[in-house]
Amino acid sequence: MIARQPGGVQRHARLAAEVGATWDDIAGSILLTEPAFGIVLAIQALPAARRGFKQGSAGSHEDDDHDSLPN
Repeated sequence: MIARQPGGVQRHARLAAEVGATWDDIAGSILLTEPAFGIVLAIQALPAARRGFKQGSAGSHEDDDHDSLPN
């Protein structure tokens, strides 16, 4: 998830916020990836996660247009 995939990080953070995760939950989860990916990538993922968290908390789904499944 974290390896230079800001879109994926943002989407997962948004989905987590939509089901009730707090910012501390999301940030803590990202920091748990530090042993595998390194501190630099973990820190670089935080801005995308924050954007996703804000979207999920506000109920915004602007970036879902390209991910929609056909009916």
